[in-house]
Amino acid sequence: FSKIRKNIYLAETTADLKEERERLRREFLEQGHIVYPDRSLPTEAAELSSAVEEFMSKCDLIIQPVGARYGFVPEGGEESVLMIQNRIARNVTAAKSKPRYVWMARDLVVDDGRQKQFVEMLREEPATCKGVELVRDSIENLKELLEQRWQAELESLKQVRTVTEESVVVDVARVYLIYEKRDEQAVEVLEDHLFDQGFDVMVPEFEGTEHEITEIHINNLSDCDAVLIYYGQSGKAWVDIKVRELTKALGYRDGKPIERAAVFVGPPEDRRKDRFKTHAVEVIRSEGEQLQLERLGPFCVDVKNIKQGQGE
Repeated sequence: FSKIRKNIYLAETTADLKEERERLRREFLEQGHIVYPDRSLPTEAAELSSAVEEFMSKCDLIIQPVGARYGFVPEGGEESVLMIQNRIARNVTAAKSKPRYVWMARDLVVDDGRQKQFVEMLREEPATCKGVELVRDSIENLKELLEQRWQAELESLKQVRTVTEESVVVDVARVYLIYEKRDEQAVEVLEDHLFDQGFDVMVPEFEGTEHEITEIHINNLSDCDAVLIYYGQSGKAWVDIKVRELTKALGYRDGKPIERAAVFVGPPEDRRKDRFKTHAVEVIRSEGEQLQLERLGPFCVDVKNIKQGQGE
């Protein structure tokens, strides 16, 4: 585990907290977390409630920023969006033991009578509801609190992983084979070859939401020992992006680089692929219409040697 990555429900807020929420959302995404809602909530009350329940069911924790405004009431409803989210969050937290953080500024002043009642109810919830924590502080201190909790969880996970690794007899090298969906069938023989060489092969995910696909990609970059990028029907721009992502992966791996990475150029042949060059990783070329898998020999030997070196 290089860092903790969470699925976070960051509750929709009123306009007075729009900038703070957007800043939180952006920072969470930059840290590799998945943030919900990942699209606009419906404006009809029943549809909105259903969407919120679905998003919260996917999350590890719920964060509710609360400001001075009551907010709008969806069509066909009687509660504001804030109250609907809070009601569902309370039920989800009780049923699934998910941590829930309600944040308010220390100097929050509320004039709206409806919002005053809502805020008073929230202040009482830690004493009556399981798993909720009221944070009346700066937004920066909220982020610091979350970081402390996640670091404590990370240390616990590292201890579990250490015990697990010590009990495992064989620690297999993991190769992340990156390719586009249109090359999925073409790389099957390549995936089988790497497996036959003794590697566990990690592959991209193409089903699910964009956030879910990105999370799996980041996890694979974090956990792999080596990366092989397949250049088949893809364009050069896609390959360039994937090569650059290997440098960004340092942030997911506590600064530890991916020690062995290469681009494997396969069919079909074209002029741009023939001229493809990069100083960032090795380029291995397969000529002709059939993949020349034997050209991966030195790459496979290097990955095995790296893994053996890690175990010494």
